[in-house]
Amino acid sequence: MTASLGPTGSHCFEHILAILMWYSFYYDLPPLSNVGGVGMFVNNNLCHHVVDVCKLNCSDVENLWVEITNRNKKCVIGGIYRHPNSSVKQFTSELDFVLSNVTRRKIPCVVAGDVNIDLSKIESNVDTANYVDMVLTNNFTPTILMPTRINPKTSTLIDHMYYYTGEKLKEGTKIFSENFLEDISDHLADYTIVCNMKLHTKLQRPLVRIFSQKNKQKFNDYLQISNFDDIFSDNDANTAYNKFITIVQTGFEHSFPFTRLSRARAKDKAWITTALRKSSKIKSKLYKKWL
Repeated sequence: MTASLGPTGSHCFEHILAILMWYSFYYDLPPLSNVGGVGMFVNNNLCHHVVDVCKLNCSDVENLWVEITNRNKKCVIGGIYRHPNSSVKQFTSELDFVLSNVTRRKIPCVVAGDVNIDLSKIESNVDTANYVDMVLTNNFTPTILMPTRINPKTSTLIDHMYYYTGEKLKEGTKIFSENFLEDISDHLADYTIVCNMKLHTKLQRPLVRIFSQKNKQKFNDYLQISNFDDIFSDNDANTAYNKFITIVQTGFEHSFPFTRLSRARAKDKAWITTALRKSSKIKSKLYKKWL
């Protein structure tokens, strides 16, 4: 993820860090500018460390390289932000040195970032063509092929993601890449998912109770028609309590039965609340109306 860290940017990151408290945040900021920078969140359940030997040695480029280990399997994740109008030739040469070192280690690698080199100009710009040749020569495959920055007059593919399979591509490995069609910024956010379909098993959606207004009213109606007379007429407190709790539990199970969680809700993160979901819908409607 690339971002500018001004005063408001710092406040924004404090909010993000509060949400992603189980992640470690690495970043590289420009020394002489308040625009640019690159950051990366890594889940703390994974072993990870910064790989300084992969650092690009050129000006006007912020970059970060992290090696992640999961169940004895390693991969390298690289994040890059190249400032506009800087030397494409120098950047290509430095990146070639880093990517060739990664391929010699034969470790899977994903490189992502705002590179500010328009891949749609490959047939009209020599520097762009040489850059793409360098990436492909090192066996890195571009995964984002559609424009990532779109305005009323132009569309450019300047946000890149590349994947290197490592020593060999395992059977059943699938790569999914797309752009998010959301107005998070003037760039479309994009993603790449690498998974082994052969090992992928369908997770059973959990059983949950639905505490809707309709079910609550159903529970209330059940208690209204229940007969509590036997409870008050019983002289033994334990017996009376057992009768009372039996009525309540029976009504509860009847009104709020276990139901299989829907496919849509099963995809939600733990921090997605009803209020956030409602705000997201309102925001999207307002944005469409504005367009």
